[in-house]
Amino acid sequence: MSRALAIASLAGSTLLLACGGSSPPLQPADQLRFGVDMARQGLWSEAYFRFEQATRLGADDAGTWNNMAVAAEALGRFDEALEHYQKALQRDPHNRDLRHNYDRFSSFYESFRARTEEEGGVEDSTDSGEEGEEAPEEDAASAEEDSR
Repeated sequence: MSRALAIASLAGSTLLLACGGSSPPLQPADQLRFGVDMARQGLWSEAYFRFEQATRLGADDAGTWNNMAVAAEALGRFDEALEHYQKALQRDPHNRDLRHNYDRFSSFYESFRARTEEEGGVEDSTDSGEEGEEAPEEDAASAEEDSR
């Protein structure tokens, strides 16, 4: 009986080690890659969540904030999108792609705000995203990490 108990105890310990978080925690680059994959599939809520997780894990570059802005915009969370674009521009004010995204969004956002103020001041849309919304691109730092 003591041998069966020892075997059961050993099996239980092995199971606990296998399931007990022996894999390393996800890194910001992992969250970013997953977020980009989700965005490419049109799963904007999951993409936004992953980009947000990347920032919580320490990602603070223009590409990450741009990706969060695009996802927030696709979710109709326009006030948040504006904040994220502004953070991205603070980190890389000369990035032409980022500037293009921001300019396109700003033009839309100004007309959206004017229209909603006329209609009674709705803050954000609950639309699932603009038609033709493109998935965020991985930034150069993430792509470089992939090649290692």
